[in-house]
Amino acid sequence: MERFLERASREEILEFDNAIKGGDIELSANYLNMTELAGYELFRSMTKRGVDFAASKGMELKSAMTADVNGYSWGWSQILADLGIENLFFCVHTHHGMFPVR
Repeated sequence: MERFLERASREEILEFDNAIKGGDIELSANYLNMTELAGYELFRSMTKRGVDFAASKGMELKSAMTADVNGYSWGWSQILADLGIENLFFCVHTHHGMFPVR
């Protein structure tokens, strides 16, 4: 999204903004699928970018979503709470992170 917005024309940005406001594109507080080995400051900084972007569009960001990640460190839940994120949706990627083999 960041690269798109850097290169987009005014018309494309307006179309993008309208898609967000119309509910055709959803914003998530999560930034990419990051490893749980990242530190608190990096997680907070990247999560806040999403919150700040939503605020720049006059929206309040309340949810984070990710996929293909089998878990996060406990500290990330505090970051979400501190930034006003109330919902977290994620799923296990069953191709890479299935149940243990017996």
